Amino acid sequence: MPMTRIGILGFGTVGQQVYRILQEERDAIAGKTGHSLMVHAVLVRDKTKERAIECGCLTTDPDAILKNKDIEVVVEVMGGVETARDHVLAALRAGKHVVTANKALLSAHLPTLIAAAKEAKVGLAFEASVAGCVPVIRTLQEAMVSERLRKIYGIVNGTTNYILTRMEEGSNYKGALFEAQEKGYAEAEPSFDVDGHDAAQKLSVLIAVGYGLFVPGKAIFTEGITRVAREDMMYAKKLGRVIKLLAIATHEQGVLQARVHPVMLPESHFLASVRHENNALFLEASNVGEMTLIGKGAGGAPTASAVVSNILDVLSGHCNVSLTTQVPVMPMQEAAFEYYLRHTVLDTPGVLHKISGILAEHNISIADVVQVGRNEDEPIPLIIRTHLSKEKAMMDALHKIDALDVVKDATVLIRNEG
Repeated sequence: MPMTRIGILGFGTVGQQVYRILQEERDAIAGKTGHSLMVHAVLVRDKTKERAIECGCLTTDPDAILKNKDIEVVVEVMGGVETARDHVLAALRAGKHVVTANKALLSAHLPTLIAAAKEAKVGLAFEASVAGCVPVIRTLQEAMVSERLRKIYGIVNGTTNYILTRMEEGSNYKGALFEAQEKGYAEAEPSFDVDGHDAAQKLSVLIAVGYGLFVPGKAIFTEGITRVAREDMMYAKKLGRVIKLLAIATHEQGVLQARVHPVMLPESHFLASVRHENNALFLEASNVGEMTLIGKGAGGAPTASAVVSNILDVLSGHCNVSLTTQVPVMPMQEAAFEYYLRHTVLDTPGVLHKISGILAEHNISIADVVQVGRNEDEPIPLIIRTHLSKEKAMMDALHKIDALDVVKDATVLIRNEG
């Protein structure tokens, strides 16, 4: 059985787990697939650093991998964008297959990488860049190849889903974030996850695979969860709804929508029951109708499992991605939603009249209002739900509402979905 030598760029959490799986499961993989895989070299910045998993083939020289003719597959799990791009392009141009879990790299440079792979006639695979071990990219590439995909939406960030689940269970935002950090689901500096940027980059990858269109992650409308409070969770429950951070893309009649933001889902919706660090994707297509995928979206081992599976894909030639064009995304201001609004107001006469008057000026119709308690000394929450309204009208109205002297904090807005 021929030996396939592998080079790994990066030896953090995912890199170490890829190495572990390839060491521990070598015989099982060979028996199932006929491929004998061996890690030949691993690129690190510091060979002397203590690591949870020991490796005897560490190197600080990228050329030990990129220019080594014996290495057939390069696994990029180093993170970052520019250096990773340079290394991946060098590997592809040297005739090496590449497997990457780097959604930041893909959401910025995917067309360039695909072109380089095609020119060199090698494979480029990136299942692990979205949703951990959930095989959404494989599903889009293979099981839905004959489909016209209408909609992709789901939970693609395990960190924020864990935080929102714990808030639903009674924690406040800071407490839930601390728990996520303690469990290793959130970074010490968590803004990339909680501000929604991680999900936007993953949505960029899904749009490329699902629609053959490239939209950079930075071009996707993005809102995070930092302004969602425990009280919003309580009000959502009273309304029979659950708050989730969703990545959403639709492509119909030549119009592409792409957005990441918190939504209120009905409790009966499939995604409402997806809890803690799990990810889940909901796909809607022309012939198969609706399809759902769910699994672990956070953690080194699930991601590494997807990387190893992709190594076998590139060796078998099952990893082709084509892009048709780069397209503009419909401006968010042209979209329309039903809204949940939480205003923080002084408990004085005429407050509701002032706010409802501004909403009416912008053709926004109120569905219902909840005012909780009385407190002449402290601001109180005023909850308003609207009928379907244009995003631009809502943003213009909130600009005026938040400037009122009776409104003491920026309004919290959550869109309804489903």
